[in-house]
Amino acid sequence: MAQSTQRAEGTSSDPMVVLESQIRARFGDIVYTQKTHEKCADILLSRLHKLQMWKFVLSALTTGSLVGAIFANQVRWGTIVAGFASLALFVISNILKEEQLGEDASRHRATARMLWSVRESYLSLITDLYIGSVSRDDVQSKRDGLQEETGRIYSDALSTFAQGYEAARVALNVKGERSLSDDEINAFLPIPLQR
Repeated sequence: MAQSTQRAEGTSSDPMVVLESQIRARFGDIVYTQKTHEKCADILLSRLHKLQMWKFVLSALTTGSLVGAIFANQVRWGTIVAGFASLALFVISNILKEEQLGEDASRHRATARMLWSVRESYLSLITDLYIGSVSRDDVQSKRDGLQEETGRIYSDALSTFAQGYEAARVALNVKGERSLSDDEINAFLPIPLQR
């Protein structure tokens, strides 16, 4: 209990408090970035499914219009409907070809999985700091290793986009999935690790 009180009341000149504060901040950043990549993947998969559904509907409409026009001797109207449906189908097919939504969603998911591992390592480091089982040099070494690993993950990661960031913000701050203030970071941590 005395250690917890000391930790909460620690001054910014205490090197371990400063180090812990930096590590907690990085932990919060990783939580946020991981959630953003998850949301980007969700958004891309949703777009992919919608485009695939429209592709199916437009294919059916094109085929149905042409077949119906032939059998009902309404070639003019059937071909007009089929022509517009075919044009829309062409556009959607090109979007699906160019966008690579499924592949990009998979890459965002892979990044989120790798960041989850880093997030858990930061949580373990915060735990080690809290119980005092690591020296300052060990903490700095582990922190530096985590920062290098995070840098490697980011170097291969796709860029996130505004809609994914906003979805992550809502998930973390409004829906309470994760948060970033000191009190909100406490929500990520087991009770004994909270400040």
